[in-house]
Formats: sequence, C-alpha cells, structure tokens
Amino acid sequence: MKKSMILVLIFVGVFLLVFVYNNVTKKNIYSKNNYVITSIDNMEKILNKKENFLIYAYANSCYFCKESNQMISFYEKAYSLKIYRMNLSNVVDSKVREYFNLSEGALNPPAVIFIKKGNLKAIDNMILNEDYFRDYLLKYGYIDSSYYENDYRIDYKEFQKKYQSSNKNVFLFYNYGENVSTIGEKKKKEEYRLSKSKIREELLRLTKEHPFSYRVIFYHVEGADRIYDQVRKDVHQKKIEGPFIIITENSHVVDYLIPRNKKEISSFLEKNGIYK
Repeated sequence: MKKSMILVLIFVGVFLLVFVYNNVTKKNIYSKNNYVITSIDNMEKILNKKENFLIYAYANSCYFCKESNQMISFYEKAYSLKIYRMNLSNVVDSKVREYFNLSEGALNPPAVIFIKKGNLKAIDNMILNEDYFRDYLLKYGYIDSSYYENDYRIDYKEFQKKYQSSNKNVFLFYNYGENVSTIGEKKKKEEYRLSKSKIREELLRLTKEHPFSYRVIFYHVEGADRIYDQVRKDVHQKKIEGPFIIITENSHVVDYLIPRNKKEISSFLEKNGIYK
C-alpha cells in the first residue's frame, strides 16, 4: 500500500513539474522581457504614459504566432523597438476591441497594434508577411528610412539585376522556421552555434560600421527556389541549407558562408573585398 502511494505521489509530482515547465516555456517564447500586458487596466496605464511602442497580440491557440514572434523578436532587438506582448487567451480580445473602439474581426492574432504617444495608429492583422510589417514601421516612424537600403526581402527579378551586376552584392538566405545549417551531408549540430537571428543582427550591425548593404532572400517564397537552384549550381553543391550568406558578381556566386560565429561573418566580408 505504501509503495503504491509513493508511486502515485511520484507520478503526480512528475506531472506537475512537466505542466509547470511547459507553461513557463510557452510564456518565455513570447515574453523575453518585462513588457507584458496582463489586463485592460494594465494596458490603460501603459497607454497613459503617452509613449511610442508596439503591442504584439497573440493567442495560445494561434498556429502562426510562434513563427511571427520570431520576426517580432528580431525587429525588437535589431531595431531597438519597445514591444509589449499581450496574450489574447488571457486578455479577452473583445475587451481590447471595445477599448480601442474596433469592430468585430478587427483584431486577429498574430497582430501588431501600433501606438504613437499613447494613441492607436494602426493594426497589422495576421502578420505573416514581413514586408507589410516593415512598411508600417517605416510609415509611422518606428525605424528610420535610412534602413530601407538594407535588410529587406527581394524577389527573383530584383535578385537577377544584382546578380548580373559587375558590382559585388551580398545576400542572406533566411527563414523564420527551425534553425537548419548543413552543406550536402548532414553535419553535427554543434558545429553551427550561431542562430539565424544573430546572423541577421550581425549583418545589420556591420552595415552601420562599414559602407555596404545586403538583401534578404526568404526560403519558401515566390522565386526563392529558382534563386536557390541558381546559387547551388554556381557553388557546385547538391544541397545548401541555411541561413547562409552569398556574394555575387557578374552573374556568378563568388563565395558563400554558413556562419558559426560573428567573427566569421566579418572575416568573410573582408576577404571578399566588401569592406576593408
């Protein structure tokens, strides 16, 4: 009897630990800082400060929220944006709509609410496209227009123009999915320690220190497969997965890199004459 009771207690204890761990982990995915809105009253106090910030509205049941949060987190860090997280599973969306005087269906997670001096400026619903999100940031002055020359997605047509150019151009193959880094045969995961967001952050940081620019090519968007095949043939590889950086000149890939650390990125660009 005692043994059975001990086993039951152990089982309950393990279940509680797993439950708590999963909930803490789920929370941490979205709330890596102290900017969290927990209620309408809490939101009103924040708005009354008359500051400029964003509210990222997500929900536990939202399929796309995890991936969108990766995009939000990148912009938050790389562009020093103040972004509050608001879980619509806890802060009821109908109350949020009522507060901002929004119609039904006007707030669909993943969504970003743009606040200027405490006032609602715009809402970007179902943010699955980084281009629209970036346009909002530029339009309402959250990021400077000087950033427009860097760190934005290009399509196949624009890639071809730069690919055929006699100037050297830098591109980052990137996605917000799982971090994958291999060339041809799979290699040990520990060989690639630099996350995709840090690669992009480092490239953006280097553009502030050196006179060069780069463009982003997202996996699984229109035209990306054609660009990928072109690059793969140029470097004579059956398979390249990323994120990775390429340098092109005169319709050819001069060099490419899957970075393992930040220093490799700088050395790679210097070696290929992007800057000195």
